[in-house]
Amino acid sequence: MKTKCNLKSKIFHLVANTSILLGLIFLITGFYWLFFQKEPIEVFSAKVSTKVVMPGDMVKYDISYCSRSDKLAHVSRKLVDGMVHFLPPIIAQSKIGCYEENIASFIVPDSLDEGTYYLEVSGEYRLNPLKHITITYETDEFRIIKPYESN
Repeated sequence: MKTKCNLKSKIFHLVANTSILLGLIFLITGFYWLFFQKEPIEVFSAKVSTKVVMPGDMVKYDISYCSRSDKLAHVSRKLVDGMVHFLPPIIAQSKIGCYEENIASFIVPDSLDEGTYYLEVSGEYRLNPLKHITITYETDEFRIIKPYESN
């Protein structure tokens, strides 16, 4: 009887100690995920290549950035001129490292009025099950002009 009780006690202590250890591991992992992960990308500059465009033209810009992650980003883009004009969202993935790239971003819609605009880009990254982060940057300004129509 003594050995049976002693065996139950050992099993109980083993289960209790394992549970405490696993709990500590989950707590430390969660704490790290929430507070100690760095931003996945750092954008230094984003400059539009062509300062004057017309409807139907492709807007391209040069971007200088460092990426610490190759995770997918859900990217939303907006043209801003006092009013906000939303562009279709995209999914993007960058390579790890520092780069300067020329990006063909979007075709200017016919519905936009003439004026001075800038592009605001926001990328939402899911770093882990507990943390999402949004990185936002803006390009410099560019002008949209309508083509001259002669009669």
